[in-house]
This record gives sequence, structure tokens and C-alpha cells, in this order.
Amino acid sequence: MSITVEEMKSAREAVSQVRLQVSPEEALRYMQGIPHKGFLKSRRSSWRVNENGHATMQSICWLFCWATTGNNPKNKKTAESCSSVFGKIFDHSYEWFALKVPHELAKKWRYAKPKSLIDF
Repeated sequence: MSITVEEMKSAREAVSQVRLQVSPEEALRYMQGIPHKGFLKSRRSSWRVNENGHATMQSICWLFCWATTGNNPKNKKTAESCSSVFGKIFDHSYEWFALKVPHELAKKWRYAKPKSLIDF
């Protein structure tokens, strides 16, 4: 999949619009309810909230990726749980995000270093 510079800029703008609509603590409680050991383990290393109380771009993309695949294409139950949590904790739905940010780009951004997110 080839993504143009304009598509990348548009996707980055979309991610920057997403905000937690619950407290960071409540977001964690929602995520604790997802019945997947791999998800819960990766949450400890992948879920970050910055000093302003906003989920980082990497964290938003990480949860979106789980909501898209459930860690693998056959795990629809986990994907549905993550999609539901995405909509409960963020002020934009999973469906809105999926229309704005290609999954392939989110996969790349979930592990990006903060500086590399600026330099594209």
C-alpha cells in the first residue's frame, strides 16, 4: 500500500484530533476488561498518556490496531472489545478513525519515536 504525503498529513491531523473523553484512570479500567492476556501485557508497555492527560499518538494507534485485528485476523471478539473501548474512552469512534487513518500507517506509528512523528 502506497500512502501519499497528503494522505499521511491528513491522517496525522486526524490522530491529533483524538482526545480522551474519560480520565486516564478510567481508560485503564475499560482496558482491563478486555479478556486477552496479550492485550493486557502489551498495554503495560504501549499505553501512554502525556503530561497534559492526552493519550499519545502511539497509544491511540496501538489501540486502533488491536481494534482492527484483535492481534490476529481470527480474533474478532478481542477486536470488537477493543473497538468498543476505543469509542468509550475517546471522543471519536473507531469507525471515524478507520476512515481517516489507514491501518498500515497506524501500525507504523504505534512504534514510532516521538521525533519521527514530526519528520514526515
